[in-house]
Amino acid sequence: MNYEIIKTKFDYFSIKNPPTQKELKKYYSQKYYQDESTQFSHKYSDNELVYFKNKAKIASHIYNQTFYTKEKSLLEVGAGEGFFANYFFQKEWNITSLDYSEYGMKQHNPHLLHTLKIGDVFNSINNLINLKSTYNLINLSNILEHVIDPIDLLKKLRLLLSKESLLRISVPNDYSNFQNYLLENNYTTDTWFCPPEHLHYFSFDSLSKLLIFWGMISN
Repeated sequence: MNYEIIKTKFDYFSIKNPPTQKELKKYYSQKYYQDESTQFSHKYSDNELVYFKNKAKIASHIYNQTFYTKEKSLLEVGAGEGFFANYFFQKEWNITSLDYSEYGMKQHNPHLLHTLKIGDVFNSINNLINLKSTYNLINLSNILEHVIDPIDLLKKLRLLLSKESLLRISVPNDYSNFQNYLLENNYTTDTWFCPPEHLHYFSFDSLSKLLIFWGMISN
């Protein structure tokens, strides 16, 4: 299928003709959630494990420097193998994990399976909203670029935040000034353009613009 890319009013790029939710679910079920073709590695080096831990450690430090709550809770959207959640579990945070599959977590952090809600992530988020749940920290790591409607996801997650909450978002820095420089000087092609896996392409500036518009960060 030929995909056309367009620039949104928030300056991030999106696929003009995205797949349907059914098509996307089929794609991921075939690509990621079969044991033989999983994205998850069976073994990581010590350096990789330190890298995973440091991402969580930095998020924990930022939260603790901002708020002073005693009871703390984490919602991880797209928990994967559970390394991020495990750091907070060891710090005695209350953990809720969302993912389409238990395979990655079962392989690497099976002690967290009781925190995992398996199935459609949007359905799980809607259920949490209906329960009027809130979380001190919500982790959205390499998820926003994959979903059909990132704005809808952000609006839903906003309902799960309180005055003492942080939302951590990690996305590839695509169509950044550096990448544009490479393109303009014919040093590369847009090798990061990879639909239907990535449906949206954010840079630091465009993601900031989107979050400022929805009042999720200050200008």
